[in-house]
Parts: sequence; structure tokens; C-alpha cells
Amino acid sequence: MWIDADSDEERLSEEYDSAYHARDDTAAGEGWDLGADRVYWRRRFLVLCAGVIALGVCAWLIPGVHSPSERAAAKARRSVAVLNKRQALPVAAYGSAWVSATPAARATVTSRCAPAGIVLSLFTGQASYPRGARPSFGVYAVSTEAAACTLPFGAGAVQVIVTRDGHVMWDSAACRPAPAKPTRFTPGVPQVLTLTWNPKAARPSGCGGALTAGEWGTFDAVAMSNGQASQVRAFRIAGLPAEG
Repeated sequence: MWIDADSDEERLSEEYDSAYHARDDTAAGEGWDLGADRVYWRRRFLVLCAGVIALGVCAWLIPGVHSPSERAAAKARRSVAVLNKRQALPVAAYGSAWVSATPAARATVTSRCAPAGIVLSLFTGQASYPRGARPSFGVYAVSTEAAACTLPFGAGAVQVIVTRDGHVMWDSAACRPAPAKPTRFTPGVPQVLTLTWNPKAARPSGCGGALTAGEWGTFDAVAMSNGQASQVRAFRIAGLPAEG
């Protein structure tokens, strides 16, 4: 029995030695070298470090990538803390305000006055005129429209007629005035026009009227414009001296 135990021990020792030598032979055959492996990992480490340095340089050169200053960072932290306490979002979170479209300014257009909306009034400069005087007439036009409007107003648009006993003694239209220009009428504000009758006027024909020398008496005057008429105003004229 002891012989068998010694035989088994020797057999196990031989197997171990053969396996150990086989491993050494395999390592030698593959050419594994510890120094070469260290060089390989050293190169990998250097390449990695170079890449990190390159990324850092790029980040420094790009504007806006730099880290904020300590003061700015502290201010931002304080602002965020206050907003958190108020349960409010930063102003930038709400976006810019909507800009409502503003309608373009409309040009103010003044409409034409309705002739019926203009009230005419006539006044004489005097109740009675001496011989040789030139009677004058003030014509007042007032708009009763709700808003401002325009209407031609002037000697070319207003006609003053003087009569005596139903006969026309003078018509201002015979003096051929220039066409009237549009006038802006403001509600309640009168426009005033003064016309003068010169009985001795020779031109244009008919501008002097039909008053003869020495004729005197009571006359009636009325103003007309755009189909509207004023009230009739009476005045007196003394006799004119005869032409010698």
C-alpha cells in the first residue's frame, strides 16, 4: 500500500511539472513582453491628455463660453433665491410682450357743408347813409352742422341784392367777383364777409347799380348763397347830388 501511495505522488508531480513548462513555452511562443505593454498604455494616456488640452483651448477661445465672474455668479444666485421665495419666474421666462398692431393714422377729411346747414345773416353798416356814401353790408354765415365742414364762401359765392319798391337797384354779382374758395366752417363760429356798394362805379357794367343822382329813400337788402337767403334788412339813403 505504501508503494502505491508513493507512485501516485510521483505521477502528480510529473503532471504539474509538465503543465508548468507547457505554460512557459506558450508565453515564450506568443512573445508577450511586459515592457512593450507599458509603452502602449503610456502612449494612450498621452493622446488622451492632448485631446483634453485641445478641448480646453477651444472652449477658452469661443466667446461666451467663459465662466461668469464670482460677483456675477453670486448676484445670479441671490436673484434666483428671491424668485424662489416669491414663487415667481424670471422676467425672461415670460417672453417679450405682444406688440398690438396700431392702425395707421387716417388723414382727416372734412366733408362738404350742406347748404341748408348754413344760416345767413345780413347787417348794414349804418341804418342811414348820407349823400355820396357807399353803403356796406356784413354777411354772417354760421354752420349748424354737428362737425366741421367746408363750403365756398366769399364775394364769388355770396350775392347781395338791394331793391326799392320791388325794383333791383344793385346786385353785387354784377361786379364779377373772383370765384370763392372753400372755407372751413366750425359749428357755431361765424364766417364774415363785407361787401360795399359804390353807386358811382362805372366798371364792370352794372356794378354801380341803378341809383340815379338825387334819388333817396328806403331800400331793402338781402344776402343769398347756395340757395339760402338771409332776412331782409332795411336802410335809408339820402338824395345824391346831381353830376355837373
